[in-house]
Amino acid sequence: MLADIGVPETTDTKTSVGELKWKQEDFEARFPGNFSSYKLAEEALGNVTSCLNDHELGSVNEIDIVLGFFKGVLTRRPLMNATVDQARSFLNGTADVLNVLFSNKTTEHLTRACVEGRNLTSSPEDVQYELENLLTSASELIVDGGISSFGVSRENTAFTIKSTNGASSSDVSATAAECEGALNLAGNDVSIPCEVVKEMGSRAVYQIMLPYGGDILASSKCGQNRTKIGSPLLSVGLVSNQIEQPFSKNISFSFVTRSLEVDAQKNNTLCSYWDYEESDWSTSGCTLGSIDVTNGEAKVTCLCNHLTSFAVLIDVSPGEIDERNQEIMMLLTWIGCSFSIAACFLTIFGYAFLRLRSDLILVHGNLALSVGLAETAFLCLSAVPNPAEQPISCIILASVIYYHFIAMFAWMAIEGVHLYLLTFVVWNAEKRKIKMYMACGWGIPIIFVAMLLVVNFTRGIVFKNYCFLSMEDHSLLYFIVPVAVVVVFNIFVTIRVVVQIVKMSDGPTMQGDMKKRAKYGVKAMMVLLPIMGLTWVVGFLAVDRAKVVFLYVFIVLNCLQGVFIFFVHFFRNSEVRKACQRKIDKWAVSQSLNGELSSSKNARKSSSSGAEKNLGTMLSPMPTMTMTNL
Repeated sequence: MLADIGVPETTDTKTSVGELKWKQEDFEARFPGNFSSYKLAEEALGNVTSCLNDHELGSVNEIDIVLGFFKGVLTRRPLMNATVDQARSFLNGTADVLNVLFSNKTTEHLTRACVEGRNLTSSPEDVQYELENLLTSASELIVDGGISSFGVSRENTAFTIKSTNGASSSDVSATAAECEGALNLAGNDVSIPCEVVKEMGSRAVYQIMLPYGGDILASSKCGQNRTKIGSPLLSVGLVSNQIEQPFSKNISFSFVTRSLEVDAQKNNTLCSYWDYEESDWSTSGCTLGSIDVTNGEAKVTCLCNHLTSFAVLIDVSPGEIDERNQEIMMLLTWIGCSFSIAACFLTIFGYAFLRLRSDLILVHGNLALSVGLAETAFLCLSAVPNPAEQPISCIILASVIYYHFIAMFAWMAIEGVHLYLLTFVVWNAEKRKIKMYMACGWGIPIIFVAMLLVVNFTRGIVFKNYCFLSMEDHSLLYFIVPVAVVVVFNIFVTIRVVVQIVKMSDGPTMQGDMKKRAKYGVKAMMVLLPIMGLTWVVGFLAVDRAKVVFLYVFIVLNCLQGVFIFFVHFFRNSEVRKACQRKIDKWAVSQSLNGELSSSKNARKSSSSGAEKNLGTMLSPMPTMTMTNL
């Protein structure tokens, strides 16, 4: 009979994963809606348990097939016509399936699938969502059947169902003001105030514990590696007809976190839940209550005003990028900085060779020098192998790097000031200001370095992986703040200058020609970008999900800053081209003069040679007169 409708009867023959696949196709065709009887649901679940009995899923394909079939079983309301005993039996079978399906092996397979670029057709998230619905239905049946508590436990799965009648000594229908005590689950790991129970009019509460559930949910969403899972996935729900969330009082959850660094846990612990709408972790409505450290383990208590699937996350985004991206970024940095440094010093040499001495050229030259020195110092960032063990060497290197980067931004600010004066303060345009610029560009950074050294000697700067400032002790703010000030100022100057250039370009022949005006504006912006430091704005955008993308853009733009300066402000510079033309003309004139002098010398030489010959003839000896000649 069951075979006729696509769900085989239970036999001792084990179902393979391959057989389960074609059974799933027939199963979905035969059951477009809910199960009409519990027997059908039981038989369908039997297919999955038979497939997984003493069987370890060996591939992503097998996981995908089992997820799809199991989800199909759960979505068809398997307990709709079940009794209490049948509900308990079904939960035991479900636990057997989850014990294999939500194991650590599944996490490894899903992680490998992400690396290989393979996608699942069925999601662990959907199974988790349907599992919560299943526990809600089972809790109603079991508690209404007179059973106060029920539990199922496997190595990788645990269910707990409990009646809420023991939430307080008061009657369930009493007002919240009369409520005392709390409903505790799993040895005080979950504590629900009885006011919440009464607000919801709840009859039962369930708990699902999946040790690797959080890892599986996260690893099934490729690319979401900003956090590490620090606890099992804990799902808690109150069985009620009401949906009054958030609650008036917080529910507390306690987790003993996994063996991660305790310091990292204190700084970056997140109390989170899985948001099914966003398919990602969220912290909305949850706060960190406390962290108690005992014998190297941390017990984290979270407070939340709603119920769903919870886990403790360790945020690694502030300083951790996966190893593959780190290697690529390091390679790009070295290649980009090498080209940039060469371009900077080539620019300086070119200015010196052409003997250009205007304030604007000297400002460009000093900026190129500061960029070249800063990037050279940056490449020495890892020159001290063990920063924590060599604090003196580290603070010296950090001071050198800090000085050159502050000097670089000082010269960017000077570029902005000088450009503003040239554009808007015409009466002061001819006054030489290079001495003042030199004093500010190379002198002010010394003051910043002195402040940094004072801070280091008074409260110390923490050096861990590199000899530079960090956010751990907030010392990085000594770099971020002046950089932000310079960037904001130069953005203001750039906007003013670009607008002015566009206005100046609006002559009689360009009246109303928006394309040409836009072209002038874009050209002006491209000319200003390398020298005004505006590309550093990308660094401030390198946060959260887009961090890696923005870091790549940031590295490419800023590591090639010297190349941009060389191309825009040397190769394409009109003053440089005129100086080159003068050099070429001077050389041509010199070559012409040398040619004329050479010709003149040759002519004189030839003329002199002929005269000497004639003179020689004239001076040759006459025939001797003898008596015979006569």
